[in-house]
Amino acid sequence: MIPFFLMPASFQKRIAEERERARERRLAICKPWDGTWAEELNVVASSYPIPIDLFPAVPPDVHASSPSGRFRYTKRTLPRGTKLDVSRGSKRGAVLFDGPVAIPVLEEAPKWGVEWNVWMSLAPMEVLTLACGTRFAKGHTVVGGLGLGWQLREVSRRRQVKRITLIEREKELIDWLYPRIAPLLGPAPVEVVCGTVEKVLPKLEADVALIDTFDSYGNNGEDLNRLRRSAPSIRGWWGWGTAAIGEREEW
Repeated sequence: MIPFFLMPASFQKRIAEERERARERRLAICKPWDGTWAEELNVVASSYPIPIDLFPAVPPDVHASSPSGRFRYTKRTLPRGTKLDVSRGSKRGAVLFDGPVAIPVLEEAPKWGVEWNVWMSLAPMEVLTLACGTRFAKGHTVVGGLGLGWQLREVSRRRQVKRITLIEREKELIDWLYPRIAPLLGPAPVEVVCGTVEKVLPKLEADVALIDTFDSYGNNGEDLNRLRRSAPSIRGWWGWGTAAIGEREEW
């Protein structure tokens, strides 16, 4: 197949027009968000709720910064028709919204250059893929990674969960965000441990560990297996993005 940039200008124009028509066809059949996955998600923007808003008084597209300035939280407005990836195991899809939509984003200041590093967002991709793990929570559940607190909140509200150990390596995130997350949690008591999952998990005994500390979605099966082998007193496991290429997401 000829790369797009090597095609004649007339072909490039035709392909771009076909893609735009396809996008408009999808935007014309949008439905309210119901939290289910599909390869093509065409969503009414006003129906997509901010899953958890840690700074409700901060307007969209305005940053709330952590005390040191290393992290920032933004409800970033995406324009109508912005295409976002969604996944389910090895399956790939895309979501389109029929209007502007606000997505909470947690970013870390750049170590080099000017690009901020996205630590986590609450776009449909994260909401759908984290929900897959939440359903395994029971008894004593370990949550690896605080993020924006969405999975922690969902786990804490499950009646099957009796207590939670949260592991987060960044003390600044614990001090800055956890006090805002705590009032939103369910009845299960939470112990917060500052440290890496690699060092803390081997010391724990629990029913389930839900791990969301990987840099990206996919190919994380072996990383989860290493954690599993290091912590034999944890009986059940789930890892974000461990089933992108055929690995199992849970044990």
